Amino acid sequence: TSRYSVASGIFQINTGVSTFQRLVNTLGTPKDTPELREKLYKTRLHIGQLVIQLFPFCKTSNYAVEYRGGKTKEEKSVDCYGRQNKD
Repeated sequence: TSRYSVASGIFQINTGVSTFQRLVNTLGTPKDTPELREKLYKTRLHIGQLVIQLFPFCKTSNYAVEYRGGKTKEEKSVDCYGRQNKD
């Protein structure tokens, strides 16, 4: 899996979490319906599946960080939680 596939997976997870948060914020309001709760449940399951699919690829991943100047790059090795590995 390429770095772009991992980035795409992370984007999908972030989108799912944003949707989940929006749905949770609707609980207890007049818009709180059985359909909303079903959508909340399905969204949670979808996020879980995305994480399960992505986890093996981001357990240890090397990526290049490009600084705003556009010329300087530094290779880093990070784990799935964004912590820098000690090489």
